[in-house]
Amino acid sequence: MLSTVEAWALASLGRSEATRRALGEAEELFAEDTDRPVPSWMQLFNEAELHGMQALVYRTLAEHDARAAPSAVHHATEAIRLRQRTGRERSALLDRITLASVHWIAGDPDAALAQAGRALGSIHQTSSKRTWDRLREMHRLSARHQGLPAVAELRDRIREALPAPGAARPI
Repeated sequence: MLSTVEAWALASLGRSEATRRALGEAEELFAEDTDRPVPSWMQLFNEAELHGMQALVYRTLAEHDARAAPSAVHHATEAIRLRQRTGRERSALLDRITLASVHWIAGDPDAALAQAGRALGSIHQTSSKRTWDRLREMHRLSARHQGLPAVAELRDRIREALPAPGAARPI
């Protein structure tokens, strides 16, 4: 888990090779069969969480290195598929926002609109500060396509879904 956070930090700096190395380490550590007890803060970190973090890392890296976009799509799709069995709606929502965001980055507004629409359909049921932050990021990424009527409409829906500045925010 910690290696995925390190990879996310490296991705935000645009360090492609270091990001990929950290994600490789995360995969190796996750796959290790160990008899040691899992710390309480890691008990919910399962395969879906690993894919979700990998998707977020590659989505972040894709802003610096477009070659990361297909990996982000793959991992987000896999995380969403795996979460269908777990009932972790907020995590699935975050994965869907990640998937929409990478489609914006990759210049595929149709796919982004489809995923963003699905995310907005469940946002009020599973909202949190992280959800709002990721939604704001998705809104930012959609800006270069705002000339398309469907994107302009989606951007209005995103603004309506976000809490007003200064309003009480979910934790």
